[in-house]
Amino acid sequence: MNIVKMSFWNFRTNLRNYSPLFLSLGFSVLVLFNFLTILFTDVFSAVGEPDTGRINYVIEAGVFILGCFMIFYIGYSATVFLAKHKKESGVYVVMGLSNERVGRLYMAEIFMTGLAVLVSGIFFGMLTTPLFQMILGAVSDIEVELTFQFAAEPFFITTGIFLLLYSVFAVRGYRNIVRSSVFDMIPAAMTRDRIMVRPKGLVYRTVSGIGILSAGYYLSVKRGGAEAAGTFCMSAILMLWGIYLVFGGLIPLLFSSLADNKLFLYRKERTLWINNVAWRMKKNYRTYATACMLMLCAVMVLTAGFAVKERYKVTGIIADCGTTGWIKIPYAIAIWIFLVFAAAGGSAILMKAFSDALEERERYVLLRKMGLDSEILGRSITRELRTIYICPFVLTVISSYFSISALEKLTAVDLRSIYFVSLFIIFLLFMLLYLLSVTLYRRNAGNE
Repeated sequence: MNIVKMSFWNFRTNLRNYSPLFLSLGFSVLVLFNFLTILFTDVFSAVGEPDTGRINYVIEAGVFILGCFMIFYIGYSATVFLAKHKKESGVYVVMGLSNERVGRLYMAEIFMTGLAVLVSGIFFGMLTTPLFQMILGAVSDIEVELTFQFAAEPFFITTGIFLLLYSVFAVRGYRNIVRSSVFDMIPAAMTRDRIMVRPKGLVYRTVSGIGILSAGYYLSVKRGGAEAAGTFCMSAILMLWGIYLVFGGLIPLLFSSLADNKLFLYRKERTLWINNVAWRMKKNYRTYATACMLMLCAVMVLTAGFAVKERYKVTGIIADCGTTGWIKIPYAIAIWIFLVFAAAGGSAILMKAFSDALEERERYVLLRKMGLDSEILGRSITRELRTIYICPFVLTVISSYFSISALEKLTAVDLRSIYFVSLFIIFLLFMLLYLLSVTLYRRNAGNE
């Protein structure tokens, strides 16, 4: 089988196994394309100047945020894809393929996947452009007739941004494979046996994470002043950093301690799922931290857009500006970015559950052969996945509360209503993904 056939076969498998990741990335391409279409077709020109300029400034800010997000998320996707590919690379090398041929196979696969995401994102972006513009106009209360206009610039800019970022991470992965030895590739397929986290490392990350997260919380409740904006930004950075360290230290340490507590472990069928969660938290903490950070950013973006809209109402600036539609544009843009971030965070957990189920198939088959009832295994899977979704959600609720407090001090706007709305939407999303994860996990692990 030549490189093209192998890469195409792997490409089809990747689309199936990593569909949540690719769907969320394609959705971000769709939103970016629609933002750029608004910029280059002047669909809001009927509102007149200077409101058109203000709207364009807000949309440009949204494009910048989406661009930064795509740098992060494409890099994350490429890392996940590379880790999966390196598990197969050892087999290819043993079969006689050189590192260069394995690297070219990886490049072919990742570019096929990237082109599929890009083409589908732009295609559905073009189909949904009128709907996107109508929703944006409705949320902003801009009473203008929005008509679909095609421009070449959004297509070329979206394609250029995506391919540039994708190429950088693809080349990085290619170089990683080419420079790897066969001794690095073969053990990659035995990740579960090799996850050895030093207790000192867990304790260090636990102490650092609690300290940094507490510092972020403290800054968020600190009395506002002339430096309130800087304090808010610093608190947000510290909270994101602290969340990463907490998932890398405190949470794995907590579940490892529960697994070592025999009085707790041997009650209520906890043996299976507690041990599995403890191992999974050590293995996948970057994914869960990423999901939690994306959810926190989603809440902050939505509440910031709402705060801008409400702030103008409170201060009475609307009366001095003539038209009022542009003032709600930041909130409308924030809604779309909120959806992109929330979908990306949720899909990261769903994708990880999907891939873990494939790795766990042999384990569950062995447990059933040993006499364990399928109903008991099903309850173990349900509790394990429920814990996986609860941890990021709880930390998102707590951290977003402090970030909203800081934003309220900065804007003098009551944000409790939008805070609860955003968390309710995330809760519904997590509930849907949790139920889907349970179904997919049982099916892929062979427990159905």
